[in-house]
Amino acid sequence: MSHQHNVLHQCENGYVIQCDSCKTLHIAFGNVSFDQTEGNFKSFVEYIEGYCWHYRSINSPCRSIQVPTPYQGFRLLFSPEELKALNDLLQKACLVMDAEKLVNGDF
Repeated sequence: MSHQHNVLHQCENGYVIQCDSCKTLHIAFGNVSFDQTEGNFKSFVEYIEGYCWHYRSINSPCRSIQVPTPYQGFRLLFSPEELKALNDLLQKACLVMDAEKLVNGDF
């Protein structure tokens, strides 16, 4: 069965789409892809925003920023530029999602 998807935001590094029927968010960035509920997505957006703010003054091309995941021994690794790009992707998708909810009276 094929579900219809709503593209919330896409860029050269990835995308955030939402399934119209089950409302699951599909996030892809670089070589990582994962699915989230809306509540978990919003938490993830805040989580990444916090890391982005914390590492805002680092100017290095190296992938030196480790973002822990719920899985023991498994971390996501970003350069400052990649972390900013992920944050930008998530923030824009979140804005579109909120705007669509407002227009549809779902807020």
